[in-house]
Amino acid sequence: MRWDIFCKVIDNHGDLGVCWRLACELATRGHAVRLWIDVPQGLAWMAPRGHAGVQVLEWTAQAPAPEPGDVVVEAFGCDPHEAFQ
Repeated sequence: MRWDIFCKVIDNHGDLGVCWRLACELATRGHAVRLWIDVPQGLAWMAPRGHAGVQVLEWTAQAPAPEPGDVVVEAFGCDPHEAFQ
């Protein structure tokens, strides 16, 4: 399955940590994951090497909306692109 996880960094990167751990766990189980983050630079110190199967994408209002995955997660009340809703 392909997952899209949307994360808006609000509180000291704790929310990003939760989303990152979820994305990595899903990838470890063989799923493809796109992690959409409004502040992707937060992962530079948290996960400098990334994780196989997790694609990190910057989430902005101008970002193109690709075809949604099989599952869309709107973490912590963020508002993903209309095409994903």
